[in-house]
Amino acid sequence: MRWKSLLLVALLTGTAGTIAAQTEHGAFVMTLGRDTVAIDQYAKTARFLDGALLIRSPVTRVATYKARLREDGTIERLESRWWTPTPDAGPPQPADVVATFFGDSVRIDYMRGSDIRQVTAAAGHGTVPLVHSVYSAVLYEQALRQGFAAGSRDFSVEWLALDRRGRVSSTPVAARGQDSVSIGFFAGTMVARVDDIGHILGLHGQESTAKFTAERVADIDMELVAADFGARDAAGRGLGTMSPRDTVRALVLGATLEVDYSRPSKRDRVIWGGVVPWNTVWRTGDRKSVV
Repeated sequence: MRWKSLLLVALLTGTAGTIAAQTEHGAFVMTLGRDTVAIDQYAKTARFLDGALLIRSPVTRVATYKARLREDGTIERLESRWWTPTPDAGPPQPADVVATFFGDSVRIDYMRGSDIRQVTAAAGHGTVPLVHSVYSAVLYEQALRQGFAAGSRDFSVEWLALDRRGRVSSTPVAARGQDSVSIGFFAGTMVARVDDIGHILGLHGQESTAKFTAERVADIDMELVAADFGARDAAGRGLGTMSPRDTVRALVLGATLEVDYSRPSKRDRVIWGGVVPWNTVWRTGDRKSVV
């Protein structure tokens, strides 16, 4: 499989039995109502984190990524590469990326064919790069594990959004009761159920403009899932754009009014009293909202 390279690297440095004991596996399945919108899978050792992030909109794509970890567990380098089960479907492929941290900075190389664009930005020790700024559940967990290892459930995280031209921002993580934390991120606030070392057991974005829910599973056959979702795209049964753009125009007392907005789908969810709680101010979000 394309994302099992971590195990091959590990086998060069130890016995198979030792490697099996030291390698941790997991996956997150992210949904909006009835629809699976993303899956993030990983294998982790003390010095490497390998992952595969499947995104279904506007077409199915998979980013395979590998992070090299420092001795303290923070990320020193991350590289990601995108591929599509149905290469002729949808818009151009996202750029492949290599992010290398040094001192208080990060160098980001965006590669699309022979074209390479380099960006350098300020980034402190422990900055967590996100392959996707909404659905990178494995890397959210990486941030929690780093903070929990320092002995607190209240801390700040610097995020590097690789899909947002290297944007770096700092957001808070705060304890919520005995088993949960809130995580500030680009679209608002997520809430995660966690264990004592920062493993995410469940995650939701109901307090943000990205209303997804994520649940942890032991493992998943990503090759099979990617092929299935790719086949749906090819047959015209894929998810397409999550919230298609739409407009409404009206002539009122001689004035032309136009509303330019994104049109979300219910996806079998309860909207009023569910996704949008009663007796609260409802924020409609923006065109990039994933609702």
